[in-house]
Amino acid sequence: MKLSRGLAIAFWSAVFATLILESVLFVPWTQTSGFKVLSTLVFTIIAFGWFRADSREGEVSPSPLLTIMVLDVSILAVPYYKFRYLGVRAGFVFLAVVIGSFIAVGVAAGLIGEIIYGSAAA
Repeated sequence: MKLSRGLAIAFWSAVFATLILESVLFVPWTQTSGFKVLSTLVFTIIAFGWFRADSREGEVSPSPLLTIMVLDVSILAVPYYKFRYLGVRAGFVFLAVVIGSFIAVGVAAGLIGEIIYGSAAA
């Protein structure tokens, strides 16, 4: 398995775990500023690691400014990287995968909430 794929799986697993802890299990310490800072740091480190691994695997050399931007505003810089350095098709495929992953994580968390707490209508 490519390192970039493993890091992508780690990122979405961390998003899923955070969503379960915060929105399904309502764990109180997830509402603290310390947890917010830690989770943001973890997401940023994994996203940056993915960016570096993906650029090495794609044999591209992103600019130093883009590298800094990935750390600051990943949500904008990573899609820009895909479109700019790997092409329009890769950019749109990437966006589709990200949107699909967000939907899948949200649906899975909702289903787990339904399993744990049952239907609200019941």
